[in-house]
Amino acid sequence: MRESTVVAGGSKDKQVSFAWMAWLAVGRKKTVLIDTGFALEDVAKKWGLRRFEPVPKLLGATGIQPRDITDIVLTHLHWDHCGNLSPYTRATVYVQRQELDFARKLTKKAKAKGGYRRSDLSTIDKLAKKNRLKILNGDQQMLPGIKGYIGGRHTAGIQWIEISTESAVGSVILASDNAYVHENIKTLRSTGSTGSPTSDVLQFKKMLSLVKQDKFVIPGHAPSVTAFPRVADNVYEIR
Repeated sequence: MRESTVVAGGSKDKQVSFAWMAWLAVGRKKTVLIDTGFALEDVAKKWGLRRFEPVPKLLGATGIQPRDITDIVLTHLHWDHCGNLSPYTRATVYVQRQELDFARKLTKKAKAKGGYRRSDLSTIDKLAKKNRLKILNGDQQMLPGIKGYIGGRHTAGIQWIEISTESAVGSVILASDNAYVHENIKTLRSTGSTGSPTSDVLQFKKMLSLVKQDKFVIPGHAPSVTAFPRVADNVYEIR
């Protein structure tokens, strides 16, 4: 990925590493997936992903199956964050209203536009008919220990997630694409693709105020997550 896309002010000629990921939060009564990634091998090849594995396969490496997921929190509705919802047949899905409304507007006349796909929206509409969709309105505690905050301007209604752990770590922030890499957070420099750098930086400061160390703010595409303890191939534990 071009550095200028990843970090505002970066070089247009330099390529930097970019990772795709989803997150799992396991509680006493809930097993929650934050974003679902995508499943298409041809898309992975198009983007030049190495060692691509769909999220259900990665879950399997931890002993968890899609049927075990009780809830799914979608940070936003770009294809690489909500593109593989179907395997989770028991899960309730949470999404911000303004994100859903914007995605529907953008895909009303186009099958795909601005990172949104009409097929993903159709899947979400089916969940709504089954009473498995929860629509959020701004900052909200959606589950015990899990709170969503409206983010900057990566998309119209992107949210970032605070996970309150019972360990010495305290809170873990899943920044999603409000920040792509840790450099965004550490240097308070937005991504190069945001609609409002100022809004994003304000969110970075809020995120940092909630954690004990900046490493516990996890950006949406940061290869640096591999610094955390490895659980299985391509699976790491935030601790």
